[in-house]
Amino acid sequence: MKKPKHSKEFLDVVFKAWNIKHLSPSSINTFISDPALWTVRYLLDHRTESSPAMFRGTTVDNSVGLYFGVSPTGKSRVTPRSVTQIQNDALLSFDHYRGNLEKEKKWSDSTHYDKWKKEKDLICRYVKTAIDFYADMDSIPTSYQEEVFYESKYLPIPIYGKADLTYEKDGVVRDIKTVSRRTSENSFAINRQLALYGTVLGLNPIADYILCNKSSADVTSVECKNVKESLDELERGAMAIANYLSISTDINDLLGLHFPNYDDFKWSELRDDKSIRSLWRKIK
Repeated sequence: MKKPKHSKEFLDVVFKAWNIKHLSPSSINTFISDPALWTVRYLLDHRTESSPAMFRGTTVDNSVGLYFGVSPTGKSRVTPRSVTQIQNDALLSFDHYRGNLEKEKKWSDSTHYDKWKKEKDLICRYVKTAIDFYADMDSIPTSYQEEVFYESKYLPIPIYGKADLTYEKDGVVRDIKTVSRRTSENSFAINRQLALYGTVLGLNPIADYILCNKSSADVTSVECKNVKESLDELERGAMAIANYLSISTDINDLLGLHFPNYDDFKWSELRDDKSIRSLWRKIK
């Protein structure tokens, strides 16, 4: 990436003004795809509850770590658990997740229940498919959810992430993805995420797509082959955020640069929120 127009010292003031201490691949990818949504989530801290599909991904991810007894805090070990125990925990976590939504009155209609029921019915299969896939490898993970920090020479704050599974003996870092349809290649967004892990850890980054439905279960592994290019994209995305924030410290000035695409599914949990819609009505 070429030297940016703003100095590192200037951008340090900018990020401090917005109380941003680090960026993440998720944050950067959100800004690239939808700056208005990024502004609502990361500047106004208006987060939506995880969807059932997102919760499925988190549950499977945690289940793999539990099976191998790898602590999410680093390389320390905890007592491994059986597949059956972990599947039971996964089912209980889905019930707890539903209870939280009902308690917070975020369970608005039958659509929420149908999506939750669909994911709960398949969660045991997802968990077993993922665990079987990783258990069948020649080596066990070196670490689970290892924290990684990329320090750009142009940015005053790091780009931060957590690598799902590292295999130092095999020279790879693997990211667990649960999907509902077959995937044969990584998206640009996923490659940017993998590039962070691969660069910082010095390992070959791979995404493992766990696919389950009522009739079949499968895992497809896709390597990030353009690590340098994808990392450059990630860094440029981070710089785009810095340039955006440098425009003003007034949130209304930034909101006035975009308008939400309420037809996009990413706004499905926000478009009926009167407090969100009123943000743009206040702008002159």
